[in-house]
Amino acid sequence: MRSFRSTVRQVKGVVVLATLLGSALSGCDRPEWTIGTGGAFSSGGSIAGGGKGPTLPPSGSGGGGAPGTPCYLDRVQGPTAIFEEQTVDPRFPASRELYALVTDEEAEALRAGTVLVPAPSQLPMKPAVVQLLESLMVTAEQQPLVQSLASRLQISRSTWPNPWALRLVDYPATQHVNPVRILLREQAWVARIVDGKLAVLDLNNELVSTGDALAEPERIAAVFFPTYQGASAPSVGGCNTGFRTFALGATEMVEEWSLATDDIVARLEQDLTLLRQLLVVVRNCSAVSPGTSFNTETACNAWASSTIYSEYTAYQAALSHPVELYKPSSQHLITLIEALEGDLFEPDPFSSAPGGEGGAAGDSGSASAGEGGVASGGAFGAAGVGGN
Repeated sequence: MRSFRSTVRQVKGVVVLATLLGSALSGCDRPEWTIGTGGAFSSGGSIAGGGKGPTLPPSGSGGGGAPGTPCYLDRVQGPTAIFEEQTVDPRFPASRELYALVTDEEAEALRAGTVLVPAPSQLPMKPAVVQLLESLMVTAEQQPLVQSLASRLQISRSTWPNPWALRLVDYPATQHVNPVRILLREQAWVARIVDGKLAVLDLNNELVSTGDALAEPERIAAVFFPTYQGASAPSVGGCNTGFRTFALGATEMVEEWSLATDDIVARLEQDLTLLRQLLVVVRNCSAVSPGTSFNTETACNAWASSTIYSEYTAYQAALSHPVELYKPSSQHLITLIEALEGDLFEPDPFSSAPGGEGGAAGDSGSASAGEGGVASGGAFGAAGVGGN
């Protein structure tokens, strides 16, 4: 585990070394399973190859057993699914804690005081959330709310409650990245666009009336939406490229954002524990009949049903961008685990309170009052919602 500062200084050498290691590991002969159109997953198979791979829990300690035991991807292995607590239900998506990822260079700029949702030098293409808002068929009462949101979200940052689910979307596994933890104010609201309908929720996922939302539109901190909305609703993407996100707009409703804190380390360790447990399950699963792509199957089937009945569906329900690298094969999970292990750091806390109440940076001694934040760019930069 490295300090934040030493990570920045060593990143170029680490990337070169990790690239070589990644090339060696990629040649390992590990079993693969694909998404079937129906029926149970078959059992058997094991991790093989010369790579050391990540540290795994012992067999039977939280998912699956030794190779040859039943494959639990098609059912819940324990009292609850491994990722049950991290699922994002599109009907009740509001979350007070969100994350973005930034590179080491962006993290340094963050510490220097740049803003959380920075304006780019040139206005990008119209963001996906704005395209979706403008395509909605809403009531006359809701129209002013739609216009207000579209105006405020011309610049936004794409965020998600599970930082691990962002790790392999746009960043290579060999690159060191830093989770930025964003904590919304308790009075914040989250808008939801699902099945072509707009609704506003408080952080307890209780509906907020249109009249109340119009009276205080600044309380809407973010908009949750899947880009693929279904055959009968307006969409800004197809099944094979569908993703979902929280578009974070103005930061009046952000209580604090932070970088390199003990809380973030603890969250990364928690995520790694869950992913290692899932890997133990997956290594007992072998291939079944081929089906649709993982992105298509997740965005158009799993998310639409909102039903959690297996380790596989719980994992899908925790995802933001179900690109192929997130299909839970042994190799993909190993790649994700190794990438997250490489992102661990010795705490060097920095935090900021964008609402103007000042910030505290713990042991680092830094502080930021007013609009501290993350530099633009990266996978989840200012225009990330529009650029996907």
